[in-house]
Amino acid sequence: MLVKDEEIFRLKQEIKQLKYINTSLNQFVHDKCIHNMSYINIDGLSARMSKNSIRCIEYKHQNESDGNMKSGQWYALQVLAGVFRKLKYFINTYGAKENINPYNELGVYLTKGDMPFNTLDVYDLVNQNRSYRIKSQHNVIKWLEMDYNLEMGDKIPYVI
Repeated sequence: MLVKDEEIFRLKQEIKQLKYINTSLNQFVHDKCIHNMSYINIDGLSARMSKNSIRCIEYKHQNESDGNMKSGQWYALQVLAGVFRKLKYFINTYGAKENINPYNELGVYLTKGDMPFNTLDVYDLVNQNRSYRIKSQHNVIKWLEMDYNLEMGDKIPYVI
């Protein structure tokens, strides 16, 4: 039995879609929910209680143009960064009175790099206009583990 060209094309598209959408819930939202909203798969949300820090990290390959980021994803990251910015301000301003421990870090980052991650460009969306290139895989790991201060990296232009 011969498979028609249209069927081959459809199967290839389904395989491509499955590779792109990596969870069952993402696929369900894609198939069943309205398409005039954004459902975003954030690459990483890390929390380290001993450091009193929380980070949201979106990752792109080094050669991916920032135009590949969908407007809904960019909007959501900007809103989240704004919430973190206001929360940091509130905690730093009123935290002592309210017995709230200050966070060492509330961060939202766009990162760009490639395996084996010998360098990683990090764009700080909470503290806008701050972007750094972390050099060496060791330092990238340390940053991901929240044991490396971004300001130890090389400043790069904040062009997103």
